[in-house]
Amino acid sequence: MRRLATLGLLVALLLPTPAQAATPWQRMFVTGYDDVGRTATGTQARWGEVAVDPTVIPLGSWIEVQGIPRLLHAEDTGGLVRGYHIDVWLSTAAACYKITSWRMARWSRRKADLRTG
Repeated sequence: MRRLATLGLLVALLLPTPAQAATPWQRMFVTGYDDVGRTATGTQARWGEVAVDPTVIPLGSWIEVQGIPRLLHAEDTGGLVRGYHIDVWLSTAAACYKITSWRMARWSRRKADLRTG
């Protein structure tokens, strides 16, 4: 009986929980920024990293944004990034202006939960 309970606990720990699954698609305001320097998580600002409101999207999450061909990684926060807002690091101001729009996005703590990438 004890082995069965241990096996059940092990299976429960290995199966994905709802917290690990990707969120449903949600409407987000996407902007761009081109500052250089370190992010809130200590990494160098680069293509593929984004600033988010960590009360909405946890830092370290992978983000899929419709219209952007690769997965983005939540590594930064921003003074003006609040609520359903994703700020994508881009290399030029022109690219930042071009990306600004409302888009559908979803995120997950695990990259494997998302289709792109």
